[in-house]
Amino acid sequence: MLKVLFLEDDPDQIFLYQKGFQLENIEMIGAQNSREAEEKIKAEKPDIMLVDILLKNENGLDVVEELQKKNILGDIPVIIFTNYEKKEFQDRAVKLGAIDYFLKAEHVPEDMAKRIKWIASANGVDDEKKLDDEN
Repeated sequence: MLKVLFLEDDPDQIFLYQKGFQLENIEMIGAQNSREAEEKIKAEKPDIMLVDILLKNENGLDVVEELQKKNILGDIPVIIFTNYEKKEFQDRAVKLGAIDYFLKAEHVPEDMAKRIKWIASANGVDDEKKLDDEN
């Protein structure tokens, strides 16, 4: 099963997307801050990281940069999922290696889950490969 870590400080958003992702057979793990994200990357080894920019007392892009500096993120693909449309945020996300940038207002959970599956497949992360790796 595909595993996604969602860095989002709003527990209602995490819950909403968990339910939508479950319908597409994707396990979503929520992290509300950088400390939780770091712990869950180490413990859960997610396939993809979905990141909101605006967090309580933190910026999601700063969190991604810090995780990269600490060599914790590794080769986990990062997708920015936010309501910020500013080009400066999109440019910074690209510089940090984010593979995509989505606006929350434009995607319902089920549609986002389908996009995540497509992105995972396009980046060599899919259920068949995971099953082979586990055996």
